[in-house]
Amino acid sequence: MQRYKIRVAYDGTGFCGFQKQQNSPTIQGALEGALFDLDAKEVQVVGASRTDAGVHAWGQMAHFDLLQPRDPMSVQRAMNARLPKEIRVLNIETAASDFHARFDAKKKTYTYTLSTSELQSPFHRLHSLHFPHPLDLLLMEKASNVLEGTRDFTQFANTTTEKNRPPSNSRTLYNVFFKVEKEFLVFSFTGNGFLYNMVRNLVGALLEVGQKKLSFEDFKALLSPEIRPRCYTTMPPQALCLKEILY
Repeated sequence: MQRYKIRVAYDGTGFCGFQKQQNSPTIQGALEGALFDLDAKEVQVVGASRTDAGVHAWGQMAHFDLLQPRDPMSVQRAMNARLPKEIRVLNIETAASDFHARFDAKKKTYTYTLSTSELQSPFHRLHSLHFPHPLDLLLMEKASNVLEGTRDFTQFANTTTEKNRPPSNSRTLYNVFFKVEKEFLVFSFTGNGFLYNMVRNLVGALLEVGQKKLSFEDFKALLSPEIRPRCYTTMPPQALCLKEILY
């Protein structure tokens, strides 16, 4: 048996997230379907991050095992030939039998892209959020800086059931910034892990600060385990992209 480590890019527009679901198109389901012919049986693909419906990836990582060892490049070609055009295996390599795509990950980077022009190009609508509103970028930068370090992000986690709730809401963000790229404003978050909808919630809160609807002091107060009234919006998924995972 041989374990393989892959890097996958996908446009998540037409998929119900990464994790396999019954009767719904998912990234994991497509990857496993592409591998079925190689072992003539079901092959489980384990992803490093469970991206939500509509979320994209440029650097999703995953692993799987094949009973019959094959050349990595032949596996990559076989998978890409069978995958829908929205999904591509960008890189593949053999890995140690104890490698785990999720548990061995050290850092993850997500980006969130705003289209700030008055009129959004229809070609950008599926990969950015149209947001043509004035923003105080200096105030947003000040707020972004306080997110770095180990913090309790309880206030920025969406949990629907006790089963979904992680044992701890403490996470470490190593780098948080945003940059202007022509008509786009791109947020970047690098951390050791992220809670459910955490990035989309952080962007929503930062935009409230940038519009001066939420004070810097009130934003800082959200970085505590105390549950406060929700004062921001969970931003839509199409502008979120899993950019990179480091091991």
